[in-house]
This record gives sequence, structure tokens and C-alpha cells, in this order.
Amino acid sequence: MSATYKAVFTCEATNERVVWYVSNHLEGRRHLRDQLSNSGKKPKAVYRKNEWHYTCTPVFGSDLDVHYDVVNSWSGS
Repeated sequence: MSATYKAVFTCEATNERVVWYVSNHLEGRRHLRDQLSNSGKKPKAVYRKNEWHYTCTPVFGSDLDVHYDVVNSWSGS
């Protein structure tokens, strides 16, 4: 099974949260570059003036380790 990464871009000032599921870190950075700039050149003005965050984490760590981004409402009774 190939590696899968979850790349997350957030900007609180513009109330944005974008999630990409990518096959490697380089692909995640390409998505980020497309998000931040106009045709890969200068950053968009809205992102130059505001703080933004980017993370890229593996979705599957090992065969027994799976990271879910959901809330479980099961009470167990």
C-alpha cells in the first residue's frame, strides 16, 4: 500500500480550512503553492497580510495504527 498524507491549510483571518489527501510531501507543497499564489509567482495579497498554517501528516502509520479525524459518539454500553 502506498503512503497517504493529509495536508491541511488553515487561515483564521479568512476563515479557510482546506484539506488535501496526497501521496507525498512534495505533492502537498504543490497544492499549497497553488493555494497561496497566482500562477506560482507572488503570494496573494490576502495571505501576505495574514498568518496561515500548513501541516502534512501521514494518515497510516503502520498496519495497526490508523488516525481518524472523526468524533466517536458511541457510549460503549
